[in-house]
Amino acid sequence: MGTSSSYEIWGKGTTFESHYQKPMSALMERLLTNSECTRQGLGYNSSCPICGHETEDTLHVLRDCSIAKEAWMHVDNGAIWSCLFGLISWQIQKNRNLFIFQNITWSTYETVKASFSWAQQFESSQNIYKPNSLNVYYQTHTKGMWVHLFSDGPVELATGNASLVVCYEISILDGILILLYKGYKWATVQTDNLDVAKTLTDKGLEDLGITILRQVQRIMRSKGQCRVRYVPRGKNLIAGYLAKLCLAWKSSLRISDVPPNEVLGALQQDKACGAFEQLI
Repeated sequence: MGTSSSYEIWGKGTTFESHYQKPMSALMERLLTNSECTRQGLGYNSSCPICGHETEDTLHVLRDCSIAKEAWMHVDNGAIWSCLFGLISWQIQKNRNLFIFQNITWSTYETVKASFSWAQQFESSQNIYKPNSLNVYYQTHTKGMWVHLFSDGPVELATGNASLVVCYEISILDGILILLYKGYKWATVQTDNLDVAKTLTDKGLEDLGITILRQVQRIMRSKGQCRVRYVPRGKNLIAGYLAKLCLAWKSSLRISDVPPNEVLGALQQDKACGAFEQLI
């Protein structure tokens, strides 16, 4: 009798201990590092509802999403960077919540304008003196100047981007945003893909639901004057050389004020073929 009771109590104690250890081990397995918490998906569906990227983590929302990239490209040096960075990051995150819960989307202009206004109000309340550091060169030298934007659209095989047209549109979008950041408002987009040229000039395709296409067409219409021109691949050598050179650099973006020596020959060859002629 006593032996049976002791065995029963010991067995219950063992069962309790095993049940106690299981939740603790499961809890320890669920604890994430700061980096893992940052990269964790924000919703039930891990893909980005705006640009369609397969993972919608915090870094993607604040930095890598096409809407976030466009917002950062419009930022100048008119405010304290640490203050403006925090406000824009908060506003981008707030815009994502508005889009998810209320289906409301702020434009990049509204995002930057509101954040810049709040940053200026904060600086005025703190009596912070900061000289004007706007680049006058970009304001005067780029006024009315036409820029040729050559697009080739190659991507690395590991990116998973299978649509050739989308790859071209992504490269054109990045190029237009860089030109706007530099102060250029007049651009001739030249591509050696006839389907891309037709897609960008067809206004009826904006309602197809392709996010990249909508963004490119909207920026081309609202920010200045942008023309699309189809050029044969034989007259677009400079774009191919630069694209392959960028893939060899293994960097997402590199801006050169002077053409690299590797592409000078292709640049002169395209110029001789009339690739830099203005559209009438």
